[in-house]
Amino acid sequence: MKNLGKQLSSLKLTTRILIVALIFWIIFLTHSVFSAHQVSNNADRKFNGEKHQYFAVDANQKIDLPNFTGISLNIPAELHWRPGNSSSCSVNQNLEGIFIGVKKDTVIVANQSNFWQQKKLPKGIVIVCISPSLAKTTIEGAGSMRLTQINTEYLQAVINGAGELVANGSAAELNGAINGTGTMQLRDLNIQLAQLEINGMGEFIVPKAKQVDVEINGMGSVKISASTETVGKDINGMGSIDIID
Repeated sequence: MKNLGKQLSSLKLTTRILIVALIFWIIFLTHSVFSAHQVSNNADRKFNGEKHQYFAVDANQKIDLPNFTGISLNIPAELHWRPGNSSSCSVNQNLEGIFIGVKKDTVIVANQSNFWQQKKLPKGIVIVCISPSLAKTTIEGAGSMRLTQINTEYLQAVINGAGELVANGSAAELNGAINGTGTMQLRDLNIQLAQLEINGMGEFIVPKAKQVDVEINGMGSVKISASTETVGKDINGMGSIDIID
């Protein structure tokens, strides 16, 4: 009987703890959802634990932004960048729960950071961004970027996932990394030196690069022209460097 009493007391204590935890969880979710509906133009909001300045997204309305030199695309959308005298972005449709944020010199296009608030996105999202220069791009997931007439001394380009980057113009030095199955289609980008890293099954197409330094871990491939000089090569796995026209 004493053991039974102890077991019942322990069960009651466990039940109370679970009820209290559930109450706090409900309060947290309610606060998160309420906060999501309070976001307005020029609001501060956290993304990946850091505070950013966010701007509401309205269809076909240009959003004037502080000058930026980097773009981070975190949703499955198509983003076009081109050079211009000022910095701005616009979207082709109203997107509830999507924010365009500014952190230092980088524009971040993202879904709400809280998993429970994220909404299913429509297809055909097109974002157009303009800035005087661009030096860094990041694609998280399955988004795509189109860079037009880029002209820079240094470009850092990263794909984490199955995204795609297409670019034309010139970059004296390219530091590119693909982690996953993404593709960088850079047929029309003039590059002096391309430092390329693939972890997975990604693909670089850089026939206008004068020199390449390649590291492949997995089954990725780098496609270059016959005139491209390979100054460094480290292949671990079934990766390859291929010659194309």
